[in-house]
Amino acid sequence: MSGFTPDTAMELWLQGDASSVPEARGASHLFIEKAGAPWSIIEDDVALVVSELVSNACRHAPGPCRVRLRTTGCETCIVEVWDTSSCLEDVVVRTETMEPDVSLPCGGYGLGIVACLSHEVQVQREQSGKTVQAVLNAPGQP
Repeated sequence: MSGFTPDTAMELWLQGDASSVPEARGASHLFIEKAGAPWSIIEDDVALVVSELVSNACRHAPGPCRVRLRTTGCETCIVEVWDTSSCLEDVVVRTETMEPDVSLPCGGYGLGIVACLSHEVQVQREQSGKTVQAVLNAPGQP
């Protein structure tokens, strides 16, 4: 298990602009490389979850956003994206139903993708803004 530590973590602050999604996606790949096995098997899933959550943050919340990634041993990879919007309703409904938001002129599928790839998705209102947390299980974990 090269590169593996019991708990590996990363935090990245982003501007919340067009460069944020590719920057976050690239950072997630570096994070998984550092975490090593067993995470390399789901590297693309983690990168897609990060991309979708950061894309939503940039699209629906003004200003910066923060990405936190961490692993808990060989069991879970936790992706957290904080943004400045305190609106929880759409996020909660979207992750529970996994239905696309057809009211949007384009898009609306991201949270459904996140919910499908994740063992669990939670939304937490913060003192300022909100954090969306997606928990991905390691390969072989229920």
